Amino acid sequence: MEFAHLNKEAPPYSESAKQSQLVILGRCERSRLGGRARQSQPLPTLPPSRGRERVGRKDITKQSLPPGDIWETVQKPMEKNRYSQKGMSPGGFTLTEVMIVLGLLAIVSAIGYPLLQRTVINGNLRSAARDLIGDFNHQKQRAMSGDTAAAGSRVHRISLSLGTNSYTLQRCTGTTTPCNDWENLQVKNLSAFGNDIVFDPGSTNPTTFDFHPRGMVTFLDETEGKIALKNNRESTATITTNLAGRTFVDFNMQ
Repeated sequence: MEFAHLNKEAPPYSESAKQSQLVILGRCERSRLGGRARQSQPLPTLPPSRGRERVGRKDITKQSLPPGDIWETVQKPMEKNRYSQKGMSPGGFTLTEVMIVLGLLAIVSAIGYPLLQRTVINGNLRSAARDLIGDFNHQKQRAMSGDTAAAGSRVHRISLSLGTNSYTLQRCTGTTTPCNDWENLQVKNLSAFGNDIVFDPGSTNPTTFDFHPRGMVTFLDETEGKIALKNNRESTATITTNLAGRTFVDFNMQ
């Protein structure tokens, strides 16, 4: 027997009408089984108000029905039809929930991306400044200890090229001072750390730094040397070196 009429909308029933419907439902089920259902089985009764599952216009629970047949015949098809009408599955998400999650992700991305971009750009500037300080210390150590490839200690130099935003590590070809001829050891570009990192000509003076075997650093006619780097956020890194060869950096991040 089909029970498709249970899925149709109907006006609310009184408690007595609901009880009568369940009695009729039980009798019809026993008739469908050909009288094989035991007469001693209790008829369906309305469950208590707590823990009920709403099915169509009736309140039925697995515990209140006779074992087996009515639950499999009526309850499961109705339950499946309920989810299919709402456009969802018992373990899925509604379209509204998905849209809310996507909206929250968009808001978090809009707030977090500029902060991440700022951190990356300023981090590149820090790396470029620290690498330049490392080259200062390396050249000073080479001048004091002497090169294995050259006899005796020689003056070493860092020469800046403000136009190309690069600098060259150099070594004197002879042991006499002042040095008249230099050989290039390595050329480095600031663009290796970011295309937006450049020298600040207004704050960089001088452009050559000589490292002597006794640990002194000379800057032509200057007593202190400064090298200023900046990026497209106008963040700056100012490297200062004194005559004793002590080097430190001051960051101003935007």
